[in-house]
Amino acid sequence: YYIISMLTKILHFISFMLLSSQLFAITLHEAYEEAGPGNDYDKYIELEPNSIYTGGVGIYEGDVYLNCNGSIIDLEDGQGIWLYADENYPSSLKIEQCSIVNSLYYGLSFGGSSYGEVYNCNFIDTNFGLKLFDESNVYITNSIFMNHNSMGIGVYTEIPILEASHLLFWDNVDDCLENCPGWGSIWTQLELEPGDGLLYENPIFTNLESWDFNLLNNSPCIDN
Repeated sequence: YYIISMLTKILHFISFMLLSSQLFAITLHEAYEEAGPGNDYDKYIELEPNSIYTGGVGIYEGDVYLNCNGSIIDLEDGQGIWLYADENYPSSLKIEQCSIVNSLYYGLSFGGSSYGEVYNCNFIDTNFGLKLFDESNVYITNSIFMNHNSMGIGVYTEIPILEASHLLFWDNVDDCLENCPGWGSIWTQLELEPGDGLLYENPIFTNLESWDFNLLNNSPCIDN
């Protein structure tokens, strides 16, 4: 009787947790639309920790801050997060502590004259992890690119500015776009040898299949 009672309580708890997660389910676009200004940003977005948000979002005006607090953005085989800016409608994105996964296209894309800062993010299982077009300007650090069908990072013209440091690439078809015009000037920092800020080995997540992107103690990312 005691075992049956305990199993019943466990099943009730699991049902409650599943119901709670369904009630909380929200798309990234909804979180973006509901966000207000804060800390000098036009949109200041703090996602709930350890949750899953679905879908991407387009940003074409204003300065946006997005902190996922360790949550996952599941793109559900669709488009990712994209920015476009011009002289009439400037836009920027500072994004941190996000795991962006599961897209047939890209995780994060910058176009026009948009500006971006990317900190402590994981890009997993997309076609391209990060794309830069036109005159975009992006700084990225402490981030992981893994299991991309095309490449981790792609730059499509000579004009974009990409500053990159402390990145890990693993199990991508290509880590960075090859034969890109202006390769030497754009990719200088990406030509660093392992140990000088770039790594090319398994990051050793806790459980990749269940999207537990916490790093185990023997991860090469720790203290590098």
